[in-house]
Amino acid sequence: MDATACRVSSGGAHSGAAQPMTALIAFSAFEGLGAGGLAVGAFWLIGAPVPPAASGAAARA
Repeated sequence: MDATACRVSSGGAHSGAAQPMTALIAFSAFEGLGAGGLAVGAFWLIGAPVPPAASGAAARA
């Protein structure tokens, strides 16, 4: 989680300081990869402690 948070922060800082449009696009993509990692990590952290039977996922499967 720390690496993805650093990726978002670093990408945002570099995007703000980018001069050419290609650098802005590249740093925004880098920031987006970090944000995607944060979203996946958050869902994993929320869902990991709950067993499927308790969450109702076993009934849907």
